[in-house]
Amino acid sequence: MIRRRQFLSSLAICATAPATLPCLAGNLATGPYERLNWTSDLISMESHRTGGRAPVVTDVSLQPGGEQLAVVGDDHFICIYDFRAGQFVQNLERHSDWVRCSGYSPNGNVLATGGNDRRLIFWDTEDFSAAPVVRKHPHAIIGIDFSADNRRLAAVGFAPVLQLYDLPSRTLKREIPCPTNDNHAVGFSADSRWVAVGGRTGSIQVWEVESGQRVASYRPHRRRIRSLMFDPRGKIISCADDQVVAITDPLDPQNSHNFPRQAAKIYDVTSLDGGLLATAGTDNRVHLWRLNDRQHIGFLKGHTGTVSCLDSNRSKIVSGSFDTQVRVWQIKKDFVASLPHPDPLTGGRGEIK
Repeated sequence: MIRRRQFLSSLAICATAPATLPCLAGNLATGPYERLNWTSDLISMESHRTGGRAPVVTDVSLQPGGEQLAVVGDDHFICIYDFRAGQFVQNLERHSDWVRCSGYSPNGNVLATGGNDRRLIFWDTEDFSAAPVVRKHPHAIIGIDFSADNRRLAAVGFAPVLQLYDLPSRTLKREIPCPTNDNHAVGFSADSRWVAVGGRTGSIQVWEVESGQRVASYRPHRRRIRSLMFDPRGKIISCADDQVVAITDPLDPQNSHNFPRQAAKIYDVTSLDGGLLATAGTDNRVHLWRLNDRQHIGFLKGHTGTVSCLDSNRSKIVSGSFDTQVRVWQIKKDFVASLPHPDPLTGGRGEIK
């Protein structure tokens, strides 16, 4: 997620991509705006130590099929919010440094967290009082992801290696060498067959999970990749500090397509129902996009600091920020059906507040 020295970095970097990368599809800073009325519930983080400050939020994770929200940050705690109770019900302290990443298993039974203390921790979501399984790494852990078949967990960080865990036994099963020692993003394909990793160099490596054989290597970005995910078609959606979101078929990277370049570093990306995509970054906003034509729909405005992380389900988008707040945006019913046909010049851009 976020390095300490990056916390006070500038909110945007304006530069021109080298000719070897796919051309950019315009700039988001232009075009008219139409206001769309959305609402959000604010969850303010609180200090867990006397005289301390509220934590910077580094990751948020929604429990699949459940009512839990996990929030982690730089205060070393894992905070579990219950939507039914409308409050935090657990404040877990087993990490000794920044917690960088979190994620629930597809069946919702396991929560995994990783961080700067080099610990990967597996929590039982049915009983947080039970002793968690702790695995020590020789390096900080920055990104994790569960396979959709509920069999594996992948972990990457500040080491030139991808680590694959067997989820039922919580044991390390395979290590795959990576070309850089600064990896922030990892994701499994929808069929759990492939796993992809991206990091500082802007390149993405893809391996077959069972054999460990590399099946693709390409460079869709010119700066550090912050987040990536596979779509159901097997294409990889990635975002980076170069202000670009790229959609690439890993077996045919020359046909990569970019979203309009944003005026901010992009820290996270998540998919929504109805063929929509949400991105967030250093402009303090959550942007919504239509995936099929890469058109900008609007943005969610409310945070007062970099939006560092996103998660979503069928009814809500959750965003976490450097402003020590979490916002829960309720997705309006029939929102996709209500969208106007995109204007060929502006893409039907609008402001969502």
